[in-house]
Amino acid sequence: MNDDLVANPQVTLEVFLSVRRRGRPVERVRLTAPAELALLPALLAGQQATPQEKRQAAVRLGLLLPPDEAPARLEELRLRCDVDEELLALLPPRAAGLPVPDAAELRVNPDLHVQYGPELPQAVAADAPEGHAVVSGPRDFAAERPVVWLRDARSGTVVPWWCDGTWGPDLRRVALEGAPPAALSREALRALWLAGVLVPRTPLGPPAAPAEESGDGVLVLRGVFPPLFVAALRRHFRRMRREGCFSTDRQQVLDGLRDGMYCDAVTLFVQRQLARAVTAWAGEPVRPSYTWAVTYQPGAALAPHRDRPQCRWNVSLCVDDDPAGADPWPFRIRTADRLHEVALGMGDAVVYSGTDDEHWRDPLPAGRHVTMCLLHYVAPDFTGPLN
Repeated sequence: MNDDLVANPQVTLEVFLSVRRRGRPVERVRLTAPAELALLPALLAGQQATPQEKRQAAVRLGLLLPPDEAPARLEELRLRCDVDEELLALLPPRAAGLPVPDAAELRVNPDLHVQYGPELPQAVAADAPEGHAVVSGPRDFAAERPVVWLRDARSGTVVPWWCDGTWGPDLRRVALEGAPPAALSREALRALWLAGVLVPRTPLGPPAAPAEESGDGVLVLRGVFPPLFVAALRRHFRRMRREGCFSTDRQQVLDGLRDGMYCDAVTLFVQRQLARAVTAWAGEPVRPSYTWAVTYQPGAALAPHRDRPQCRWNVSLCVDDDPAGADPWPFRIRTADRLHEVALGMGDAVVYSGTDDEHWRDPLPAGRHVTMCLLHYVAPDFTGPLN
């Protein structure tokens, strides 16, 4: 009912004018500067509406909402990863049943750093910031401290953990107070192991993420983040989409069956983490251009295409596949030598050239939703815009 409506707290003002001038095409002009926005009263002079008409317009535009449709404030949506029981239900399927090593076989990650204030620990400062200015969603991560940062020895990626949640006290004990793994319960041991806080005393392999390199321009990386961090990403992006932070894409995917966020803080952070792997694969330095976090809906398809120069090198990271357990949705890439059909589980990524290699996806089966982080990179001397 109208009397139950509340003001939408998450509305931003963007004003566009359609301007005609003799001898020129019609221009669509965006008003951004204060002096430009100050012209609005003059532009609206003489246009009248009754209070009832104004209210109806406010409802139609979403300025007034039923209380259950009012979205959370952006500050409430900042990424915060606590080692809690909720994340265990969101683990990638291949991680859910992994046997937990004995406490004697584990140690605290030696590349672990605690952030007590606003400044990042020096050991992770170069990896943690986003590639460039945030455009969508919250501007930064949760402000609560301390934050435990740790680096994965195989992939080199850095992830943050906050110290609340089900096993937050256990994280504090081992990371801040020096308690050994043997002091933890079996449940806490499993959670901190899946989070990457505890690692095997004997390394399981070389210091690189498990990779499948075809030798002709496609690199698949398996498990580039700790499984519990992938679960945290699943939860984060589901919430962002549920809270109305995604916008519909009608350009690349027909019928609006893909929506997403452009250059949000979390995907920019992920982009920075994988830049090292892209540099090693490309054989030359790269720098981030832009990102999308996107969710494909049932029936979504991506037509065969090549990308703009801003996408010289691409990483497609699978974050969520709902319902879990279905066969991976194939991603097809045609290089100069052959056609690749890439199957990505949650936490897996593929690296390829967006400008050289044609790539596409067939329609997503009914009942499926797949969320990807699309990360784009250019050469250091690239001079074009990065959007």
